[in-house]
Amino acid sequence: SSEINRSIHRKCCLGQECFDLLFPHQTLAMIQSTWHTFNGVDLGGIMAFDGKPSYIDSRLDTFEHHGVLAGYLNTTRLNNSLENLDEWHIDHILFTEHTPFIYLLEHTGGWRVVKHEGQGQELYVLLERAIPAANLQSQTGSQPRN
Repeated sequence: SSEINRSIHRKCCLGQECFDLLFPHQTLAMIQSTWHTFNGVDLGGIMAFDGKPSYIDSRLDTFEHHGVLAGYLNTTRLNNSLENLDEWHIDHILFTEHTPFIYLLEHTGGWRVVKHEGQGQELYVLLERAIPAANLQSQTGSQPRN
């Protein structure tokens, strides 16, 4: 499987085919401007380019300065992940599939898989909160961040 992916990568890495294989374009097209999307850092730049809301992108120095990077790392490293997603009113997540973070969400109530796209290490999953953010807000009494 890994060898097949390297072979595909070598054959297409010089053009549009490589770009198409590396990003979940169909899933990115689904993202709505009203969503609060927690995304993998590798996807933030293309989301911004496409005018999609994102949580973080590869400008890590900027996100570190504003404290966002620490929250991102804590969340993806399973340090108060569910609490952070609630606090930030995240209603969608776009991330690589084979990570402990996604495993946690797939095996915890409150999240459901909407779409898988890609293959191998470039297999992405889009999850949505099973309880809409507006309902969560009324249950917790908290207000969204601006």
